Amino acid sequence: MDNKYKSDKLVSRRERDIELEKTKIQIETIAKQILKDMGIKMHHLGFKYWITAIYITLDIELNNRSELKMMELYYMVARKHRTTASKAERAMRYAYATIDLKQYFNVTYSINNTALLFLLIEAVKEKIYNPFNLDIQEPKILLCNKNTNTPK
Repeated sequence: MDNKYKSDKLVSRRERDIELEKTKIQIETIAKQILKDMGIKMHHLGFKYWITAIYITLDIELNNRSELKMMELYYMVARKHRTTASKAERAMRYAYATIDLKQYFNVTYSINNTALLFLLIEAVKEKIYNPFNLDIQEPKILLCNKNTNTPK
């Protein structure tokens, strides 16, 4: 019976790991598409760093951990990509340097790395929870005209 409990525990852990991997792939796919739509080039190092930063931030947010500061995020991204935090921050900033983000996100304030991360997180959440991006509206009422040629 003890072996059965251990095997059930292993199966549930595997299932949880598979679900986590599916979620990670889904987040990364959505993040890549959003960054491409913005005009960020895939060959920039910042592109990879932004995807990692989005995943780390969403992972921390979904697991109800403590709040994350940007410098901590830079260190986490840098550790994953084996570079320094300052190089990660600079590459992330360089990735969107030539793009007009105010027009893309329809905002009036200046966008820095922190603001862009917040906007990207919101865009990814919107795509996850509303995958077809359907606008939920009231149903439209269609007026049906009766055939006027019928005799009275």
